[in-house]
Amino acid sequence: MDTSSLSRPRLDLVGKMQELEYGWIEHLQVVKGEPVLQPPPRIVHNVHLGKARPGGQAPPDSGFQLKKQIVELFDLFDREQTFKIEKLEVHDGLPFKIDYPDSAGK
Repeated sequence: MDTSSLSRPRLDLVGKMQELEYGWIEHLQVVKGEPVLQPPPRIVHNVHLGKARPGGQAPPDSGFQLKKQIVELFDLFDREQTFKIEKLEVHDGLPFKIDYPDSAGK
């Protein structure tokens, strides 16, 4: 699976995570399996001082192979369909940890 198979909202989310590098995204709505980025979710940067910034990541629409963490994130979107992610932690531009209420909290 590569980025060329992603919808525009999913591709935009991958781009946001790459741009963020480290931090988290709060209150991200997912509707019918697609992330909703308007209005924008709250993005919190976590700056690692003294660490070299890798830079040069491929743009999300360049057709690169998806990492396992991104595939797992979108599998969750497909499974849950419509829900709200309270917090999506991002490490090195990749989804790392997700907090969301169970289906009773939708």
